Amino acid sequence: MLINGEEYHVNDLLNNLDLSRDMKCPVNELLDLTRYQIEILTRYQIDYQSATSLKDLLYKIEEVLEETDAEELELIASEIQDRDYYENTNK
Repeated sequence: MLINGEEYHVNDLLNNLDLSRDMKCPVNELLDLTRYQIEILTRYQIDYQSATSLKDLLYKIEEVLEETDAEELELIASEIQDRDYYENTNK
């Protein structure tokens, strides 16, 4: 496949995908997160294991974001906020 003048092989791209990082893993009885989210939260030393809800976890993330400007942590916060809205808002 030729994209913007560069040759890409679809099989090579598929072999390099890591789908396991987007799979949800149970954190405790109340919460599950993707492996990628857990990796980022661990990197910023956020105690996600003690969170009792997505809102509680968002609060912990916001505390860290007040002290640092971390794009990947903001992305995680946005994902969790969207998920909280869709899972916990009456429609």
